[in-house]
Amino acid sequence: ATGKQEAALNHARDFIGKLVSEKRLFQAMDLFEQSLKADPKFRMHSPDHIYQLAAAAYTGKKYKVALDLMRGFDREYPGHKEIPSVYFLSAKILSDHYHSNDQAMKILRALVAKFPDHPVVPEAQQYLKVLSAHSA
Repeated sequence: ATGKQEAALNHARDFIGKLVSEKRLFQAMDLFEQSLKADPKFRMHSPDHIYQLAAAAYTGKKYKVALDLMRGFDREYPGHKEIPSVYFLSAKILSDHYHSNDQAMKILRALVAKFPDHPVVPEAQQYLKVLSAHSA
């Protein structure tokens, strides 16, 4: 049974990638969520679809799924171009939906420090300013 489950999860990874490529993000996100329930350690093979899936999960109000997708992304894929976007989306979810403003501010500060020229930084700085004002 373990071999069959692993084969099914590998097929799910491939199919999720295909769905993302076809811009069928909500179907891909649903399949990811089902796969995660089958195996809590389920991860995608390719990092290139993770942010898109997380953004779809966020839009679909599946905040835990979005965070599960992005958890450890910067460590698993150092140097990946989506790291700043992953940081920002993670911070927004942590602040807006889990009220973890301290954690969100920590992520935003790291984003601004590590990626000062990234296009998401001005929005991150504004978000950080708002969170800081609420924490004061």
